[in-house]
Amino acid sequence: MPVATRPRSPSPSRPSSKKPKLADDCTTRPPLYGILPLGNALGQPSILPTSLGVLAALPHELLLHILSLLPAASLLTFSSTSKASFAFASHEPLWKDLYSESAQGRLEGWRGGWRKSYIARFGHVPEALIDWPSDNISCRGVFSDILYQPQLCASIPLERHFTSKRQNIPRRSVSSLSREEFARLYAAPSEPVILTGALDNWPAYSDPSKRWTLNSLAARFPEQTFQAEALACTFTEYAKYARDCAGEDAPLYLFDSAFVESTGRELREEYTVPEVFGEDLFSVFEEERPNYRWLIIGPARSGSTFHKDPNSTSAWNAAVSGTKGWIMFPPSVLPPGVYVSEDEAEVTSPLSLGEWFEGYWKEARSRFGPQGKGEERGKMRVGVQREGEMVYVPSGWWHLVVNLTPAIAVTQNFVSRHELASVLKFMRDKPGQISGFKVPSELAASACVDLDQADDADPYRAGLYERFVGLLREKEPELLEDALARMVPPKERGTGKVEDAGDGKTAEGLTPTKGSAFSFDFDLELETE
Repeated sequence: MPVATRPRSPSPSRPSSKKPKLADDCTTRPPLYGILPLGNALGQPSILPTSLGVLAALPHELLLHILSLLPAASLLTFSSTSKASFAFASHEPLWKDLYSESAQGRLEGWRGGWRKSYIARFGHVPEALIDWPSDNISCRGVFSDILYQPQLCASIPLERHFTSKRQNIPRRSVSSLSREEFARLYAAPSEPVILTGALDNWPAYSDPSKRWTLNSLAARFPEQTFQAEALACTFTEYAKYARDCAGEDAPLYLFDSAFVESTGRELREEYTVPEVFGEDLFSVFEEERPNYRWLIIGPARSGSTFHKDPNSTSAWNAAVSGTKGWIMFPPSVLPPGVYVSEDEAEVTSPLSLGEWFEGYWKEARSRFGPQGKGEERGKMRVGVQREGEMVYVPSGWWHLVVNLTPAIAVTQNFVSRHELASVLKFMRDKPGQISGFKVPSELAASACVDLDQADDADPYRAGLYERFVGLLREKEPELLEDALARMVPPKERGTGKVEDAGDGKTAEGLTPTKGSAFSFDFDLELETE
């Protein structure tokens, strides 16, 4: 699943975000507590020197880092000393982290915000105190970019970036597209496409008695839990969260890879894989194959920041309900605001979708949109996926996805003959980045697998390429030989050259950074009894 939580303290290695400003077209909503960005302080008195005392001399990022080290009781005590201390100590990302650390992995008792939810669940205080009208406290005179950033990102109307004139991902009716035509037009040249009518025969979409909605899923599976980033929850609890999270700049995204098993395979019977995506060569691994299917649910504004799909696989994404916006870049183009290490093992990008749109949309549009120059022109793809439609994401493409409305979707990663060479090359040259495979119990219990080793030294990962080649040689020898012929030779060790992306282009000049704003949250999984 994706993990996109805000760090408790700013990372010195993380590229600094552009400073927030008041956007003319933001949703008109009074600033929370009256906090405004630093640029608004010109000509207006700041209360920080008198309200924070000597702490006013600290950079706001450093002050928040110090506060992130406090337990909840001390944070509440600090918040009661002045209006400015209340503004800093009520910063929602602090309370989201405190809640996550104390919740033992479960989302329960959502009260519309992380501070109130923490107090309600762990504070042992009377009910009346939980709903004390603290939201009405005025902190006017507090000017801070970092405090204002979340509410700015939660207010930007993201749908304005997906007007019909900006959409350039092609749309095709799946009923008029043969498997051969799909391969020729989209899979072989690695081009994304939106397939319309793809869900017309899905019970999950077309059968009123089985149509997937949060309410219907909660009624059918009241006790089962599903993963929403770092927290597990029932459908009922997640629905409660999704209805009351308007202030969240990065709403929790339910992204669960075990939904088929959790529902006794009922949900698997209610959707079918389209014929054009029928080939999946990772199936030769049988029970060891990586996680490859996810149930995705989220409110408007939730989604995933820029990432590539794991193990160099391709993917399809089907919207059972709601509308999604997509922004894509081909493998050779690094999206503005995204920074990767030399081998692309580590990715850093803005932690919320609103932050990326506010800080980098204009740059992306001017450089890679229809008005771009030279080879960069037209590289950015923009599309809108409506309910009942499916998006094809080719191997290696960077993509950002945002729910423009509340949405439910299912997605699967796969390996067809068209990306087989890229997948084999990835497994051969980057074994430490292979993810999701389920280590058999007999191997996990032996000395053959030592998960404490560095990833590149893990013998299980290191052997997956040869095992995949062996399985394909046994079951799909012609496809294997064709893929091996298309692979480039292994890179020379010690040359200092950046590994190519599988298409002959390199990622030279990229800034190595630490951390990741979005990732598929799996590594090797131990299969136990």
